[in-house]
Amino acid sequence: MSISLKLSELDTPSLLIDKAKLFENIDYCQRRAHELDVNWRPHVKTHKCAPIAAMQVQGMFGGITVSTVKEAEYMFEEEGIKDIIYAVGIAPQKLTRIALLNSRGADVKIILDNLASAMAVSEFCRTHNTKIGVLLEIDCDGHRSGLKPDDPALVTVAKALTDGAVFKGVLTHAGDSYLSRSREELEAYAANEVRQIMTAANTLKAAGYTCEIISVGSTPTFTAVKDTEGVTEYRSGVGVFQDLVMAGLNVCKVKDIAISVLVTVIGHQPPKGWIITDGGWMAMSRDRGTAAQAVDWGYGLVCDETGKPIENLWMKSANQEHGIVCSRDGSPIRLCYAGNTFLNTHQHQGKLSEFTQIGGELINDDSSAADAEIIACVIHCLLAAGLKEFQIEIGEVEFFKGMIEEAGLDDETEQRIKEYIHSKNFFGLTEFVNTLEIPEERKTALKSFESLFGGLDMLDHAEKLVTNAASLEAIARMRKVYTALTSYGYEKYVSFDLSMINRFNYYTGIVFRGYTYGTGDAIVKGGRYNSLMEKFGKKAPSVGFAIYVDDLMSAIARNKIDVALDYSNVLVLYKEEDQKEAIAYACKLRAEDQKVELVRMSRRHDLQEYIDYAHKMHFAKLCYFEAADKITEY
Repeated sequence: MSISLKLSELDTPSLLIDKAKLFENIDYCQRRAHELDVNWRPHVKTHKCAPIAAMQVQGMFGGITVSTVKEAEYMFEEEGIKDIIYAVGIAPQKLTRIALLNSRGADVKIILDNLASAMAVSEFCRTHNTKIGVLLEIDCDGHRSGLKPDDPALVTVAKALTDGAVFKGVLTHAGDSYLSRSREELEAYAANEVRQIMTAANTLKAAGYTCEIISVGSTPTFTAVKDTEGVTEYRSGVGVFQDLVMAGLNVCKVKDIAISVLVTVIGHQPPKGWIITDGGWMAMSRDRGTAAQAVDWGYGLVCDETGKPIENLWMKSANQEHGIVCSRDGSPIRLCYAGNTFLNTHQHQGKLSEFTQIGGELINDDSSAADAEIIACVIHCLLAAGLKEFQIEIGEVEFFKGMIEEAGLDDETEQRIKEYIHSKNFFGLTEFVNTLEIPEERKTALKSFESLFGGLDMLDHAEKLVTNAASLEAIARMRKVYTALTSYGYEKYVSFDLSMINRFNYYTGIVFRGYTYGTGDAIVKGGRYNSLMEKFGKKAPSVGFAIYVDDLMSAIARNKIDVALDYSNVLVLYKEEDQKEAIAYACKLRAEDQKVELVRMSRRHDLQEYIDYAHKMHFAKLCYFEAADKITEY
C-alpha cells in the first residue's frame, strides 16, 4: 500500500529518502563493480532495510555484509539473502545463532584475527557438528584490528581452523582512508589496501591455503581504486545514500546525498543567534564524521524544504531531542546595499558631503578568489548599467608597504611619499626621494611609481624593482586576481596601477577604481580592508566596493545610454469621501506585490489632468474611484 503525504503532513523528526538519488547511487556501485571486475558486497548496516538490500544485490553475486547477527537474521528471513559476511570479530556466545541460521540454508561467514578465536570456533564446530566459514581479518593501515599482512601468525591461525571451521579467505578495511585530504591521498590508501591484502593472500597461498574470498573496501576506496588484480570483492556501505563525510572526501557531491532528516523549528534564542529544532542526536546520530575534516558540518547541513542548502547555517550542537542551528562563524558572508552615505572632509569645512552609493561586501574570505569575485561583480554591474567602454584599474597597497620597509623609512617619510604619489606629483616625489639617505636601487624603485601602470608586462617590470617578500607576494596576488578574471571573461576591462595608494591606512591589499568616459573621477572605488572590522569588535577579512550613483548616472547620460524603466506602478486616485475603500484597495494590490501610489484627488485638477500625469510618469494604469463601489481603469 502506498501513502502519499506532503512534507507539512509528516510528523517530525522524520527520515526522508530521495528514491531517485538512491537508485542512482545503487546503479553507480553496481556499474563500478563491473568496471573493476569484482563482486560488490554492500554493507547493509548503513540502512538496515531489507527492501533496499534486495535492490543492492539484484543481479550481483557478492552477497551482503552485516555488523550484527540480528541484521543477518533479518535479511535472510525477509529477503532470503543467504551469502552473508558478519564483518565483526566473533564473540563465542554468538556462534550458536550463526550455526542455527546456517542450518536453515544461510551461508553466514565470520571473521577473526587471533589463534584463541580460531581454536574456539573449531571447538564449537566439532562439538555441534556444524560448519562455519571463516575469513582472517587483516590490518592494512593500523586503523583498528586484524593481523599484519606479513605476520607469521597468519598461517598458524589458518591451521587452527579445523573440524568444520572452514578457511575461506581474507578481509580488510582501509579505515584510514577517511582521513584523506586529497584525491591523490585517497588513491594511495586504496592502492595500499589492495597491496596489503594481496600480501596476506600470497603468504597463505605459499603455505598451501587457497583464498576463495579476498575482500576489501569502503566507500572511499571503492570509488578511488585503480588496480584490483587478485581482489574478489569490494564492500561499501555509505555509498548507498552518500553523506557529508563522503562529500568532504570528494567521493560525491552534496547533491548526490539521498538521505535527510526533516525537523521542525520549535523555538529561537535571538541573543545567541540560535534556532531550536525538534531533531537532536537521537534523530541526527552522534557520529560526527566531519569533525576531522576541513569543513565541520556538526550534526548536519541545514537545507530548506526543497533540499537546497541554506548558506551559512549548520546544526552546531545537539541534545537528545533538541538540535541547535546557527550561522557558521567565519564562513563567507556576502552583503549588498544601496543608500546615502555622508563624508566629513576638510574641503567642506565641517559640513557633511552626501553621496548616493550602491555596493557589495564579501566578509570572512581573505583569498585572491574573493578579490576577483568582487571586481567581477563591479564589472557585471557596470555592464548591466549599459556601459561598454570603461576600465577597472587595480593596485596593491602591500607592494608600496613592502618597498617602504625594504628602504628602512620611518612613518613620517612614508606619509610624505604617500602624499606625492596620491596627488600624482611625481616631480615632487623624485626631488624628495633624492634627498633620502638610502641605497640608489631603493631610490630608483620609489621614483618608478610614475611608470607603474599598464598590463601584465608592467607587473614583470615592477617585480624586478623589489626583493622583499611583501611586495613580491602583492604582485603574485595581482596575477592570481587577473587569472581569475580571465575565467569570467572580463580581462579586457582590467589594467594595473601600483601608484593607486590611499593616504590613509584603510586598505590592506588589493585596491581598485573604475573609470569611464564623461566623468572626471572614478565612478567606483573599492578594495580589501582586513583590519577595519576589528575596530567594531570582530576580526574578519573583507573586500568590497561602492558605485557612486550620481557619477554613474552622469556617465550614462553623457554616453547617451537608454535606461530601461520599470513601468509597473499603479496610480490609485480617489476622492476624500472614498478614502477608506481606496486605502483597502491599495493594500490589496500591495499584498500582491504590486507597486502602488495612492493619490487623493484635488478640487483644483480634473480627471483628465491626472490621466495625463499618469501617462507622463509611465504608470502601468490609473485606477479611479468614481464611487466607493466603482473603480474605472485608465
